[in-house]
Amino acid sequence: MIIDTHVHVWWPGDGHLVLIRERIAQLNAEFRFEQLLPDLGKAGVDKVILVSAAQSFAETQRLLAVADQFKERVAGVIGYLDLDANGFAGRLDDAASHFALSGLRLPLVTIDDPYWICRPRVRAALAILSARGLIAQVLAAPVHLAICADVLADFPDLKVIVDHAGNPGAGPPFDTTWLTGLEAVAQRTNALCKIGEFSIAAGPLADDERSVAILRHVVSCFGTQRLLFGSNWPVSALRLPYGDVLRRLLATARHIGISPEDVVEAVTRNAVLIYSGRTAAAP
Repeated sequence: MIIDTHVHVWWPGDGHLVLIRERIAQLNAEFRFEQLLPDLGKAGVDKVILVSAAQSFAETQRLLAVADQFKERVAGVIGYLDLDANGFAGRLDDAASHFALSGLRLPLVTIDDPYWICRPRVRAALAILSARGLIAQVLAAPVHLAICADVLADFPDLKVIVDHAGNPGAGPPFDTTWLTGLEAVAQRTNALCKIGEFSIAAGPLADDERSVAILRHVVSCFGTQRLLFGSNWPVSALRLPYGDVLRRLLATARHIGISPEDVVEAVTRNAVLIYSGRTAAAP
């Protein structure tokens, strides 16, 4: 079994502000879950996690509706709620009443304040997520990583996922902020790191040198024991057919001496562990 932990769905006119869709014209198109289903089978992917792409709970409700429709394929939803808003606990109670809600995404790259995660209400919300067994999925730029390490170290039981290998940017060589920041997150927290296709969203296909350098650093920080696979469909579809994302990742792993079988076993085991085990009610 393979679990793809990073799939988005959207379509023109759905009423949700998806920033990457606004920036890249090719993404303002129909990307419904039904379209992905045939490719899942061909790629050997059994289940997916749907991930919020808009900073709105209305979009999360749409993802939960997709999960209802495709229970055999959707293993969870990472949604959105503002952790810094009044009444967070009550809104989380309502959202988490749905079986598929696995956690929330923290879209730090969309927030002007790099220290947002340090705010008292955000820290209180992280404590609630931890108590509920829900995931905090961090969409961070390199500048956020060391700050996240400082804050998240105070929540040792919180389930944390770092999206897109911490968004290393162009390279190699890479900004030392990413190199040291990712290492700090790995050393100071129990976070898992999501890997997949290592291209920049609006850029060309990442070459082998870039992909190998990123994966080598990620593995040096997290080992294979703390990795997840995420295709980032449909963003990755700008450059690769769906099944090629996993195939290319496994080929990159070979370059650094890790067998494809070991990668598949690790990312599957890790996904099963982190997307299960939430508790029933907030404290």
